[in-house]
Amino acid sequence: MIAAVLRNGTCTGSLYKSSPEQQRTHEFCVLLGITLWSYSDFWAYSKGDAPTSMINIVGASSWNPIQTILSGNKGRANSSTSSMFSDDASNQLTKSCDFLILTYSGMQLRCSAPSPNDKDKWLAALHEGLEGNISENRIESLLSLTRRQGTSFTSMPNEDDALATKSEMLVQSAITQSLASFENEGKIYPMRKPLPRVKSAPKWTPAVNKHRTGYHSPCSDRSSPASEFQCMSCGCFPPEAAMRIESTPLPQYGLEERADNCHDCFVAQGVLNHVNYLCMLYDAEARDRAAIRTAREEVRGTKERLIWENAGLNAEPPKEDPPGIKTDCSDEDAETVATAPAEEPKCVLTGLADALVALVSGKKFASYRQRSAGLDGMCQSLEDNGTKYVVDFMEQLDECAQSAESSGFYDSGSVSSKEKVDGIEGMRKQFQVAGDTSAALRLLYEYALPQNNQSVHNDSTMLATILEFFVDLCESGQIGALAFFWPQICHIHMQMLPPTDTKQLIRVEMIEDFLLTVATRYSVNLALSLSWGLTADLEESLGEAHCHPAARRRRFAVLRFVSELESVLFDFDGGWGGGGASGIMSPGRHQAALLRDAMASLQLRRRFSSTFLTRSVRMDKLKAEALEALGNGNDQSSASLTIARNASYFSSHMKLTRKLGDIAEKLRHLEVEKRKEVLTEELIKVNASGRTLGGDPLNRLCDSRFKRTVRIPVNETHVFRSKERTPVLLLMEIVADKTNENAEANVDDEAPSLDCERERCNSGVI
Repeated sequence: MIAAVLRNGTCTGSLYKSSPEQQRTHEFCVLLGITLWSYSDFWAYSKGDAPTSMINIVGASSWNPIQTILSGNKGRANSSTSSMFSDDASNQLTKSCDFLILTYSGMQLRCSAPSPNDKDKWLAALHEGLEGNISENRIESLLSLTRRQGTSFTSMPNEDDALATKSEMLVQSAITQSLASFENEGKIYPMRKPLPRVKSAPKWTPAVNKHRTGYHSPCSDRSSPASEFQCMSCGCFPPEAAMRIESTPLPQYGLEERADNCHDCFVAQGVLNHVNYLCMLYDAEARDRAAIRTAREEVRGTKERLIWENAGLNAEPPKEDPPGIKTDCSDEDAETVATAPAEEPKCVLTGLADALVALVSGKKFASYRQRSAGLDGMCQSLEDNGTKYVVDFMEQLDECAQSAESSGFYDSGSVSSKEKVDGIEGMRKQFQVAGDTSAALRLLYEYALPQNNQSVHNDSTMLATILEFFVDLCESGQIGALAFFWPQICHIHMQMLPPTDTKQLIRVEMIEDFLLTVATRYSVNLALSLSWGLTADLEESLGEAHCHPAARRRRFAVLRFVSELESVLFDFDGGWGGGGASGIMSPGRHQAALLRDAMASLQLRRRFSSTFLTRSVRMDKLKAEALEALGNGNDQSSASLTIARNASYFSSHMKLTRKLGDIAEKLRHLEVEKRKEVLTEELIKVNASGRTLGGDPLNRLCDSRFKRTVRIPVNETHVFRSKERTPVLLLMEIVADKTNENAEANVDDEAPSLDCERERCNSGVI
């Protein structure tokens, strides 16, 4: 039995589950929000197997324990308004390890934890998720994160009128879209009707496929007979080799247990579950930040009332500020709301400590502590240290509340946003003076992958500073220094996938934002290198049965990021790159619609994020899409031209590289004497495919002048002998395209002048 661990928005551990329709089974479970994932054991979870069941919870046993364990600390009693069951003998249930949950389908599950302490952790996470899933509470959290209290949208003091108007429009639009998104969550769709079972409609046969490189879905192999079982997701009868019996649950169709799926639907469902998991992590992180900001307001109100009482004034809000007291602070002020009279500081601090301890130990404050582990830790220190910790408690709470504000998307000109950017800017300048690129890479590894959750390396601000330093290298023309370490940075990113809690989510999102920004804004060559690395990892995890557990576990996260990379490169809306993901994923029609909606929901949650880079292509795209939807879009013709050139170069390079790899793979299955002749024939076909064949086969860094392959001399080639592969030596003619410098100048039909150079490279199996 694995003890329950409640950390950063998730609860994991072992549970015994039973129901009237199900025998008692032991499973490793992961609870996030109101969704419970169950796995046969911890090893199945760690290597990325599909869950045995996915259930959405609508109710849980009442929760009145004597001691509630939050964030690994002993502490406060708590209560919940979301309980669906009533337990009269609460003292006896406290000693019991059993509790009940009610699923969306109406089934009651009896769960048993290893100990009463573990049961309290599970119930704490359950009730926190149930309360946080109420629409009113979710909207209230979003309003709090955007500095809007209550239900009104009022501009903040000292805010520019034009900026305030735009900010309010974006907030109202996001809240409206959030309401629609919340209503669609948990919706059950009708099952797909079975399609006609056909025995013949071959797309390709194994004999043809063996001459192709890369990953190929078994659903495309129509040479094998059709399966006798229907895919419950798309309704088709796939080939027998592509059928996955009891492979993964389909909660969108009401199937909480594992159902039959074809291979393509299994992969698409894995990506859909991963995107929904990220959305739930964002919800948990938003509840955490909203709890800190709401708690800060409660603490400020308590301190203000205490100071007014000590000053001999009424507790009602005054019309004017008395001497020595400041009450008109804006939300961005890091100073205290009121300053105590100087004549009795010890007495005031003692009274303030007692009042704050009573506040944080109360029933109302317990819900805030339940949602935020950081707030709970600060409150625990205040309860333990009393007067000694009052000043530090107030300062830390103000700092956490400031950093929790969603100012990156809505209020880029606000005081909080400027202070955050100025803080990163100051650290970045110090880093530029004291560090070099190799030292920055070492620090990046330490802060991106902290060992054993080391608190010293859990600072997202330091991680943002390191990434901003790398972006500075790109803007200063030193992108070659970054390109030298680019493979290591990409490998660090893959090691971080998939994020399992809110802290990991913040780090992964920052790294991915950096990769997207550099790959699309500064160098399409690095985008190609990133794409080939991700594709190679996918071909291993999806194509091989005995791949490394780490690659198998992150396969769906890599697919999601590849799709996002395509979305930014080709300027697709919604953060979804057409669903193709470089031809690896082929979802059904309804699954593709669900994936687009899930990605749109994820993009909506990113608007409320508090962690961002100062130069973020993801944030700029989100703003542009939101303003365009409101009818306030700007003219981006120059940016569109750059995107079109980069997309064209990216596509041509990918096609040429795959084509050459397929030729080399085809030669491997031929006799040695025939390889030279077949190579010549295939290269003639490649040369006849167009004026420009593709990009630079060596993928060397270039400025605005892309290098393109225009011809491959067929008589200057050589085929090497090898047992497993067929390396081919090719000579290619590459031109530096000058049309990128003056795209508008070359409008006539005359061919532009080209600087030709001949490059020799090896083209083997990709």
